[in-house]
Amino acid sequence: MSSHVKTITMKSSTMFFGKIFDSLLMFVFNIFAARLLGAKDYGTYVYLSTIIMFGSIGLKMGLDQGIAAIVPKYDDDKIKKSIISFSLAFIVVMSLSLTLLSIVFSDFISVFILNNGSLSTYYVQMIPLLLFYALLQLSEGIFRTYGNIRDYVIAKNIIMPISILLVFLVGAFGFDIRTVQMLIISNYFGWILATLYILYTLIREQVIVLPSLKYVSIYKYLFALSIPLIFVGLLDYLVGRTDTFVVGYLIDEKSVGIYNVIDKVAYLSGYFFIAFSSILAPYITKLYHDKEIEKLEVLYKTITRLIVFINVGVMYLIILNANEILMIFGQEYTVGYTILIITVIAYTVNALGGPVVYMNTMTGAGRTELWIGSIMLILNVVLDWILVKRVGLIGVAITTLLVFFGGMVFRLYIMKKRLSILPFDRQYVFILLIASGLFVVVNWMPVHDYVDNDLVVIIVSSFIYTLLYCGAVFGIVLDDMGRKNMMKTIMQIFNR
Repeated sequence: MSSHVKTITMKSSTMFFGKIFDSLLMFVFNIFAARLLGAKDYGTYVYLSTIIMFGSIGLKMGLDQGIAAIVPKYDDDKIKKSIISFSLAFIVVMSLSLTLLSIVFSDFISVFILNNGSLSTYYVQMIPLLLFYALLQLSEGIFRTYGNIRDYVIAKNIIMPISILLVFLVGAFGFDIRTVQMLIISNYFGWILATLYILYTLIREQVIVLPSLKYVSIYKYLFALSIPLIFVGLLDYLVGRTDTFVVGYLIDEKSVGIYNVIDKVAYLSGYFFIAFSSILAPYITKLYHDKEIEKLEVLYKTITRLIVFINVGVMYLIILNANEILMIFGQEYTVGYTILIITVIAYTVNALGGPVVYMNTMTGAGRTELWIGSIMLILNVVLDWILVKRVGLIGVAITTLLVFFGGMVFRLYIMKKRLSILPFDRQYVFILLIASGLFVVVNWMPVHDYVDNDLVVIIVSSFIYTLLYCGAVFGIVLDDMGRKNMMKTIMQIFNR
C-alpha cells in the first residue's frame, strides 16, 4: 500500500506545493484587496473576474485535455509541435475576436448579462485578460504532455501570484491607489508576465512552429476529442462559481465581495481534499484495471481518513475563530459570520467521501458522474435563485450545503453498488467524534477574556485545538496500522 501512496504523492509534489504557494499568496492578496477597497469595489472585481474566467474556459474548447489525449499518440515531433502551435494560434485568434466583440457590445452585456449597466467601463477594462486566462489554462495541458510541468508551476503558481500581490501592494501603499483599477492593473502584470514566461519557455524549447496545413485532418481530430470536454470543464467551474454570479445578478457587488471572502476562507477546509483527490486519480485506474480491488480499497480508505482528519480539523479551527478571521478582512465582512459557518460545514461534508468522484470516474462510471454533476449544477442554480430571493446571502450557503450533501451521498451509493467499497470504519467515526468533542472543550475556554488582539486569539485557540486534536487522533483513535499508514502518507507528501 505504501508504495502506491509514495508514488502518488512524490510524482505530484511539484504541482501540489506550487498550488499551496499560489493559494497562500492569493489568499493574502484577497485579504488586502477586500480590506483596502471595501466589499463593494472588491465584489465588483470578483464578479467580473468570474464572468471572464467562465468565458476563457469555454473559449479554449477543451483543447488542453485534447492535447493530452492526442499528442502522445504520435511519435513524429513535427506533428506534436504542429498540434501545440495550432492550438495556441487558435486560442489567440478566438480570444482577440471575442474581446473585440465584447468591447463593441459591452453596454448590452452589462445590462442584460451582468444586470448592472454601470459595470460597462470595468468590463471593457478587464475583458482583454481573456487572452491570458485562456493561454495559461491551455499551457497546463501542453506542459503536462510535452514539456516540464515545473515550467508551468513557475509561471502559474509563482510568477503570477507574486506579481499580482507586489504590484497591488505597491499601488495601494506606495501610491495610495486603492481602486478597482488597481486590482485590474495588478492582474494584468501577473497574467502577462506568467504568459510571457510560458511563451519564452516554449520558444526556447523550439516547441512553437508554424502550423502546417498538411496536418488539417489531425487538427480536426483534435477538435473531435476536445469539444466534448468543453462541457466537463465548464461544469466543474459552474458548480463552484454559480453562487457568485447569482449573488451579483440578484443582489449587488457588495454582497459578492462579502460572499467571496467567506468562500475563500471556507475553501481552506476543502483544499487538501481537492489536492489529494486529484493526486490519487491515475492510480485508481491502474489498480482497478489490474483487478486489485482490495489494494484499491485500502488506498482509498487511507487517503480518505487523512482527508477527513485534515478537513474536519481545519473546519473546527475556522468555526472557532470565524469572527476573528472575518475581522482581518474588515468589519463589514463580519455580517457573514453565520454564512461562513454553514459554508465551511458544506465544504467538509463534500470531503467526507474522500476521492469518491475519481473512484467512480476512473472505474467506468464517468457517464454517471457527468449526470450527477449536471444535476448538482441545475439544483444549485434553482435553489440559489429561490433561496437568495427569499432569505438573501445565507440562501447561497444553505444551497451549497444541500447540494454537496446530496451529491456526496449519491456518489457513495454508486461506489458501494459498483465496487462494494465505503470509507466508513471505526477509526473514521472516532475521528469525527474526537474532533467534535474537542471543539466543544476549546470553544468553552475563555481565550477571549485574556486576549484582545484578533490575530493572537486565532493563533492561541488554533494551537490549543491542533495540539489536542492531533494528540487524541494519533494517540487514541488510530491503531498501529492506521497510525503507520497515515504518518507514511504525510511524510511522503512533505519529503521533497
